Amino acid sequence: MRMSLVTCILLIGITGSIYAFPFANYGNVRVPDAYVMPHLMGKVSANNYFYPENDLKSDTYAYNFAGAVNIGLFKFSEIGFVASGDDVYYAQVKARIIGETLSLPDISIGVDNLFSRIPSKSPSDPDIVDVANYRKNTAYLAISKTILLSGLPKIGDVPTRLTLGAGSHRFKSSGTLAGQFEGIFGAVQIEPARNFAIITEIDGHNLNTGLEYRYRNFASRLELYRIEEWNRRDPKIGLTFSYVFDQLVAPEERQGFSPIQTFDRQLLEVREGTSLDELQRIRRQREKAEEELEEIRRLLYYRE
Repeated sequence: MRMSLVTCILLIGITGSIYAFPFANYGNVRVPDAYVMPHLMGKVSANNYFYPENDLKSDTYAYNFAGAVNIGLFKFSEIGFVASGDDVYYAQVKARIIGETLSLPDISIGVDNLFSRIPSKSPSDPDIVDVANYRKNTAYLAISKTILLSGLPKIGDVPTRLTLGAGSHRFKSSGTLAGQFEGIFGAVQIEPARNFAIITEIDGHNLNTGLEYRYRNFASRLELYRIEEWNRRDPKIGLTFSYVFDQLVAPEERQGFSPIQTFDRQLLEVREGTSLDELQRIRRQREKAEEELEEIRRLLYYRE
């Protein structure tokens, strides 16, 4: 099965023309999350996008691939590097201003498309589809909060990640819907079943959605891009595979591959029927106990 999938992707790339498709590891599909990975946690991603070539004389498919590496640094920052199949290379950096608590969200600032060869103003390249999404030095502010939707019929408690932010350059568009937001973006990510997430977002250009499944350190995601324009353009479909390296991460942070998983580990182990207020109280007690334990570790270290 795996060999068949790889063969199909290679055949699409050989028979079709190669077009650019903007890619990076943002936490959602194209909307950056305010979450920052733990110190020295790394994530490697491989992405494939394919869609009809939009040529009335041809039945071939266009295809593009990309790879990315993201690394968490010092518990408050993250840096990433992206290389795409159309010779567009860039970096991204993100710094967390405020970490998420019971009452406060994650708040981060970042810069995307660093070192990109596509100018920030009047981007143009006949060989690149959606070239505006590569505009260099795109700055943004992202705010994210994880909440627990409780008591849903036949589903129960559902962890939900909300993101709202604003940015320059690639986040601005003249699209019918997205163009009205003037650089504002947002995303909703829910986990109706353990390790399975549904993502819906507006990235400043258009509507996107994704279905992600995680198994231990592995994750795969099916993405539908530019839904708003599917009546005027051929659909774009993406398939992303990723792996998290956590060998150098502190043991208590190894399961924090995503904000939803961290939230899930802290709250959903509590018995069913517990109110959200009680869950929050239990979480506060855990946080206090962890702080006290850390203080004891420091005292023991200095005594040694």
